Amino acid sequence: MSQLTYHLMNTSFSKDITPIAFKSAEQFQTRPNYQAALRCNTEELDRIVGKYELSEKEKLQCGLNGCNNWHWHGFVIRTKDGQETNCGKDCGSRDFKVSFKEIIAVYRRAEDAASKKDRLTQILADRESLLAEAERVTADVRIASSKIERIRAEIKKDAVLDRAFQSCMKVDGRIQVEDDASKRLREELGLPAGKADLRTIAVIRGGNALRQSSIIHYRLSRFLVEPLAGMTAQNLDALTTKQLAAESMRFGNLKQHLSDGRQFLTDAAEFNSAANIETLLLLQELIPKNARTSRLSRIFERLPQM
Repeated sequence: MSQLTYHLMNTSFSKDITPIAFKSAEQFQTRPNYQAALRCNTEELDRIVGKYELSEKEKLQCGLNGCNNWHWHGFVIRTKDGQETNCGKDCGSRDFKVSFKEIIAVYRRAEDAASKKDRLTQILADRESLLAEAERVTADVRIASSKIERIRAEIKKDAVLDRAFQSCMKVDGRIQVEDDASKRLREELGLPAGKADLRTIAVIRGGNALRQSSIIHYRLSRFLVEPLAGMTAQNLDALTTKQLAAESMRFGNLKQHLSDGRQFLTDAAEFNSAANIETLLLLQELIPKNARTSRLSRIFERLPQM
């Protein structure tokens, strides 16, 4: 590797300089120090500013040392006094006796590093906002699910009440009792006793929250908060660009967990509402009279206070 090649590779792709990928000739031709034609010898060359890869119909002439060859892939170079022009890789190799092949390889790595830096910055920004929201939702879920579990534990204290409750939840929370009018009509018509028609007197809301209350907090902690907390700048910086791209894709799954947590809170608010607790008291309509014990009465007294 020549001394100039080494110099270009170190000055053009240092940590403080991000290589520019020009999307059009206009982007570099309108730069304040651009010269359409520029004389530059080996000692005057400072660094490569960026590259361009245009379509064949956008081809342009090389501005270096009167070359004027038409091309569409090349570099924008800068002299030590700050002037800039464009040249093709063949022109650079010919005029400066440098290995543009090596420079191109380093340029690719610099592009990759810049891309990684941008992706890392975006991931960390997304992670901060998502983690704050995830921690808030998870904390609210813990409170809501704890109340559901207390209510559920209270109902389980009486086996008859628990069976009645589970039966209702199997039919979307509907509390159904025998229809007296239907029963009397059968008797008046002398029809044999059969299964009485049922009528719904109330509906227990928030069944989805009930089904998830025992596991939702663990799931959010394990599969949402912990992964986000682990996405530190240090950990992410150790990943390759490809691995960072995969981490970006993970945000979709993490956001779904967050959405599940929000939905749980909506359902839990229904189940834990004062109106729904009042509905639970109607379960006593399903309890046979001989099973209405003092223990059951105490349960119904405690439920509104939970």
